[in-house]
Amino acid sequence: PFLQPHQGAIENLLRKHIWESQTHGIKWQLKEGCFLDKIDSCPAADVVFFDLYSPKTCGDLWNLGVMNNIYRKIVKTPPGIFLTFSAATSVRSALLSAGFHVGYGISTSLKLETTVASPNPELIARPLDKRWIARFQRSTHRLPSDWVEGEQSFVKRILASPQFSEK
Repeated sequence: PFLQPHQGAIENLLRKHIWESQTHGIKWQLKEGCFLDKIDSCPAADVVFFDLYSPKTCGDLWNLGVMNNIYRKIVKTPPGIFLTFSAATSVRSALLSAGFHVGYGISTSLKLETTVASPNPELIARPLDKRWIARFQRSTHRLPSDWVEGEQSFVKRILASPQFSEK
């Protein structure tokens, strides 16, 4: 029901694989297929809505390699911003490790906590803080699935990230 007001835009996007707002300067492109196969051909984006299956269900889409690719190829063009419903510690730590500044996103009707990330710290209204660091240090699932250099080196990398050392 919440998509009903946007039905025309959605139908156009599905039919033509592109939709552009005449009044708001927004342009959407639909790239069908596997995200991992399509990321290199995607244009730079101001906003990435990363609403995939959960990290538990589809871990390969949430690992450090994917976050590095998004950082380099999609979001690096300021003022890029990355939004996801996931608040998983491993996802947030992969984003931090890739170079993003990461924050608490706006809650939704289904999720109390979401995640927002950007190369530009000014776009993060509520950056992850000491409370998140404590959660990260307690977590038994804090590493991205593709991290191979040992847990302690990853912990040091996260704690030394610019987001936490700028304070």
